Amino acid sequence: MNLLISVVTPTYNRAADLARALNSVLRQTYTSWEVLVIDNHSTDNTYDVVHQLNDARIKWLEITNNGVIAKSRNLGIRHAAGQFIAFLDSDDLWKPDKLEKAMFWFGRGFDVVYHDMHIISNKRVYLGPRKFRTRQLVSPVLNDLLVNGNALPTSSVVVRKDVLDQVGGFREDVEIIAGEDYELWLKLSGRTQRFKRIDDTLGYLTKGNENAFSAIRLISIISEIEREYISGLSTEEQRRAHVNWIDYARARSEYIERKYDDAKMKLIKILA
Repeated sequence: MNLLISVVTPTYNRAADLARALNSVLRQTYTSWEVLVIDNHSTDNTYDVVHQLNDARIKWLEITNNGVIAKSRNLGIRHAAGQFIAFLDSDDLWKPDKLEKAMFWFGRGFDVVYHDMHIISNKRVYLGPRKFRTRQLVSPVLNDLLVNGNALPTSSVVVRKDVLDQVGGFREDVEIIAGEDYELWLKLSGRTQRFKRIDDTLGYLTKGNENAFSAIRLISIISEIEREYISGLSTEEQRRAHVNWIDYARARSEYIERKYDDAKMKLIKILA
């Protein structure tokens, strides 16, 4: 299978990281690809980094996204010529056989392919997990994602473009910022059950600093997911969703915001 993969990479003022990400694509054993770099008018040397690579497969697009990264990704999808879309954030990178292994599974009829990612940190001291461990989603995939939480790191995902076009890409409203990827997986699961986890760790995911703003964003995302999707689950599935990830995510956000008493009460409830 020698079909074209379009790699969508939004960026802003991450020239050094972007160079690393693009070089990881250049090293791919599967060579039928294009990269669409969507730049939010960076003020560093991002433009020079991209154009010095001098590879016609790397395309340059510009956008003013006003902090909504979904707009950048959707612009890349609209300009993509490939039959498959791969997402690669500009501070992440892939191992050389990532695209080759993804295409193997597309050749066996799957629509969405993903894998584990090693975690690297831009923090001086990082005490979190060293790997984003995914899981094989089971049918109905929508229920699995809602009850057990997000299983797909964005930079691991490759999806058939025709399926992606059917759901309209990423949501661009501010209520879902930083959760638009998870919401897209939910929409895709309404179109196909053919999700495939590659049993391998094929990339590196950068973790940033958590702060009060990111905590507020997470609470907004959870509220949107509950409003749009959770109510469609059975009473027992809703209970499990809260125990498995929703209450913990809210408690974690409250802890970051220094609402320690509220966070403590939620954690006690989860443990009980």
